[in-house]
Amino acid sequence: MRVWFISDTHFFHEKIKLYCDRPDDWLEKILDNWKNIISPDDIVWHLGDFMFGKQDSKINFLRDNLIGNIKLVQGNHERSGSAWFMDKFEIELFKKRFVTIDIEGKKIALSHVPLKSNIIKRDNIYMNIHGHIHNSSYAIKEEKDCLWVNVSVEVTNYKPVSFETIMKNIEFLRLKNYKEIDLFFHEEYKNKVDDSN
Repeated sequence: MRVWFISDTHFFHEKIKLYCDRPDDWLEKILDNWKNIISPDDIVWHLGDFMFGKQDSKINFLRDNLIGNIKLVQGNHERSGSAWFMDKFEIELFKKRFVTIDIEGKKIALSHVPLKSNIIKRDNIYMNIHGHIHNSSYAIKEEKDCLWVNVSVEVTNYKPVSFETIMKNIEFLRLKNYKEIDLFFHEEYKNKVDDSN
């Protein structure tokens, strides 16, 4: 079992292609990547803005194509309640500003909107994994002892991102002494590190 993160899929949102400069086949890309990466026993934290519409055909299509144990942190487009998500998708919906989890002894805050630095410091959070900002800013940002990780699909190449990949990208950020990076490196990460030596 592995833990994965993704945000802002906006399944069936007709205008998101225009708003976020997504490719024509963005929906297929997300679903193909999901099916090729996620195993049935994996945990997938979706950090908000899951889908648009409530038509049974759309619900059935997603239910047939998304695998894994999906946990959803409420975004600004989740209008349905916890019971609806559980009934339609067997997805647990968290209606909190943020949820904390522990991975490898690190306290991780999961949210839709990025947390303010004072909350990260107050709650002794190692990193805030979030969505909401799509491709308008960074993929990873480190500033004033705070670490933000944006897993909006536009900066993850339309793939769920594993915790291991997040940590490798943080290592790359620090190795290069960057304050932020714009896109996630996936399998090409090793070459990036090798090239920097």
